[in-house]
Amino acid sequence: MNQSFKRKNRLGSETADVIKKGQRVDSEFLRIYCRPGPHPRFSAVVGRKTGNSVRRNRLKRWAREVFRREKDSLKNYDIVVIYKQGAAGVTYNRIEKIIKDIWKKENLLKK
Repeated sequence: MNQSFKRKNRLGSETADVIKKGQRVDSEFLRIYCRPGPHPRFSAVVGRKTGNSVRRNRLKRWAREVFRREKDSLKNYDIVVIYKQGAAGVTYNRIEKIIKDIWKKENLLKK
C-alpha cells in the first residue's frame, strides 16, 4: 500500500477541464468538482483572498494529505478541491471530515 503523492496522482493542467466539465458539490468551506478519470487524480486550489501564502499552502497540503491517505479507497475520479474565502481559520480535522463526507455522499469511495 503505497501512500505517496506521485506525479500520476496530480491533475496539473487538466484542473481547469475538470472544473468546466465536472460535477460540482458545495460545502461551507469547500467546493469540490469531480468527473470520471483513468485513475484517482487530485488538485487543490486556494484563492489569494483566503489568506497569506503560508496559510494557502497549508490548506493545499492538508487537502493533498487527505487524498494521499484515501486514494486507495477512491474510485477512478479526477477531483478538484477549491477552498472558499472563509476557510482560512479551519483546522485539519474539520477539512478532513468535510472532504470525506462529500466523497461518501457522492459515492466516490469504493465499497
